[in-house]
Formats: sequence, C-alpha cells, structure tokens
Amino acid sequence: MTAATISSPLALDARGTAAIAGHAVHWRLGTVPGASRADLSALARAWLEEIVNARDLFAWNGLTRASATAKPRPRNAPDADVSISHSSTMLLVGACADARIGVDIEAGPFRAFDSPALVRRMCTPHESTTAQSLDDDARRRYLARVWTSKEAQTKATGTGLVTDFRTLDSGARPHFPLQPFEAHLAVADRDAVLHAHTLVLEDSRD
Repeated sequence: MTAATISSPLALDARGTAAIAGHAVHWRLGTVPGASRADLSALARAWLEEIVNARDLFAWNGLTRASATAKPRPRNAPDADVSISHSSTMLLVGACADARIGVDIEAGPFRAFDSPALVRRMCTPHESTTAQSLDDDARRRYLARVWTSKEAQTKATGTGLVTDFRTLDSGARPHFPLQPFEAHLAVADRDAVLHAHTLVLEDSRD
C-alpha cells in the first residue's frame, strides 16, 4: 500500500494559508503513524496535488527536478513553487502560485541539538549566546526553531546546506508554544529578501 492510499487516520492533520511578504503560502501538516520514508514522499506529492487543485493555484503537471540535488518544482509552472519536509513520522508540505518558498519541520524531542558540533555549525554568535542561557528542554526547542527557520529559508533560495548557517539570522526567539514539532515556512521575494514564518497551530498555547 502506498502512502497516497493510506487508510488509517492521521494522528494530526492540520492545514491553512499563511500570508508572507504579500504571498499566500498554502500548507498541510500531518503525523502518519507507521509511515516509511517512501510512504511520506508519496503522500507529500498527493497532498501537494490536492492543495494546488483545490485552490486552483496553477495547472498541476507533477513535479520535476533540474538536477539530482535540486528540490522538486512544479512542472510547466515557472512562477510557482512547492516544498516538502518530513521528520520522523511528521510531514509538512507547502505550495505557492507566485513565489519561491521553503518549508521545514523537526519533530520533538529535538535531541539531535544536544550535539555541540552541530550547534557551532548552525548558530550565529547571538543565537549561541541565547541557547546557552536556556535550560536543556528550552535550549533544544530553541535550536530546533533556529534550524527549521534556516532550512526553510535556504530551501526557498535553493541554496540549501551550501549556505553557511552561521551567517544567516533565523529570527528565532526563545518563547514557544508547546507543540510536538518546530516548523517554518519561508518566502524569497522578488528582491531575494528572505521572510521566515513560524508555523503555530491555532489551538497551541504559549
């Protein structure tokens, strides 16, 4: 059974539209218990097709890649963009008709961010100082927020991990809703200015 035909209910299924720098970024986020990486990849494409067609964003002709390392982009829709991210069994997708976008999600408990080497590679001096001022759980969540912001921004530009994250400001703040994930949507506008948006579900509480 492929992910596109998974019949079990999603443990979490949320969707919405974020207005970022004058662009509408349509997103869907879900947790798919027991899903493999291949299942999530197939489901991501099904969700994107559903979003694009339901919103009449552009003519859906599937996805294509300019190269083996490039992110998937809509085929025959040069002004549009999509983005996909998954972590553990959590999946996040986004679509936009008229801007370059990126999405990224990290599922809790964020223990990867206990690595000092990773923190050194990903943080500006200000972000490092902020992280050091927090207790263990808050530090992990803050670093997950820093990471997803930067990942989403570099997906929007198409530069990915080629970018030196130590020079990129995440805009993350050490105050967060208690969600089982950290996630960001990002837009690169026509002047190549990046705009990151923290994804918070409506029923989350600070």
